[in-house]
Amino acid sequence: MRKFLLIITTILVGLLNAEGFGSFQMPKQQKFLTPQEAFKVNAKKVNNGVQVDINLADKIHIYQNELKFKITKPIQKNLSVNLPKAKVVDGQKVYEGNITVTIPQSKIGVNGNYTLQIKLVGCSDAGICYSPQTYTFNLKSTKKDKNISDSKKQSSESFFSKISNLAKNGNSKDIANALKSEGLLFILLLFFIVGLLLALTPCILPMVQSVSGKYDAPSPTSYMFFCNLSLDIVAP
Repeated sequence: MRKFLLIITTILVGLLNAEGFGSFQMPKQQKFLTPQEAFKVNAKKVNNGVQVDINLADKIHIYQNELKFKITKPIQKNLSVNLPKAKVVDGQKVYEGNITVTIPQSKIGVNGNYTLQIKLVGCSDAGICYSPQTYTFNLKSTKKDKNISDSKKQSSESFFSKISNLAKNGNSKDIANALKSEGLLFILLLFFIVGLLLALTPCILPMVQSVSGKYDAPSPTSYMFFCNLSLDIVAP
């Protein structure tokens, strides 16, 4: 009986593998890639700023709106970067394959050593998503950068827009970061304009009488003349 069942089983397996019945194979299990295998991110200094290369494994994609760039040291600064055109899949803008992003030195705005942080979120085409990935790179910019003069020119051209943004935000932390990251020319112009604005406030107007009185006073002026002028200003 056992021999008969063995013979029947052998015949059935042979029929399943025969031509016209197709091949009977177990489905292959898809390999799950680790984050190190799925995402390879590198950042290097170039003449016009920083070049970021993102290499994605086969059947791996990342989302455009989750790709973030930020300076974490010596200041905290989010970078607005011009990203390449993305592919639309199921209503989402995604990247596949290799992506190259160039961050101009003018947007980095830091001289010397700094830390660049890159964040991304990606998934496999099979629907398996990875936790958010964070990469940090320690870089250094010098005055020998090719576009250092262009950076200063752009900085001076956008001076009033920077002042306007600081005035709208009214955040003391943003003002402190601006004073740390901007150049000496920006700081001097900032204090010059603030000084002019302060000169137009009502509390400064009484000083106009004192200043004008010094030049309009009879010569030689006496100590009592300025005392009387001061009393005229402060007295009710």
